[in-house]
Amino acid sequence: MNDGMDPKEMDERLTEDQESLEKIYLGLRTSDGTSLKELESLHDSKRKLAEFAALGLIGLEEDRLILTPKGWLAMDTIIVSLTT
Repeated sequence: MNDGMDPKEMDERLTEDQESLEKIYLGLRTSDGTSLKELESLHDSKRKLAEFAALGLIGLEEDRLILTPKGWLAMDTIIVSLTT
């Protein structure tokens, strides 16, 4: 594979926090968005989500957070804000 290394030796181990962040990133990159439950544990997420909604960057569909077209352009900023 890679210089004769066993692919199992190249596994990446994620912490629980890293795994949660990956789920958020992956979810927001789809039209389905990400579950609001994924965001519940994030510090001050309700206030931040309200601000992003007021700016027209996010929308809610049932229990899912989705990015608006304008929000797609600011995805990294939104995610960093939510996770710090």
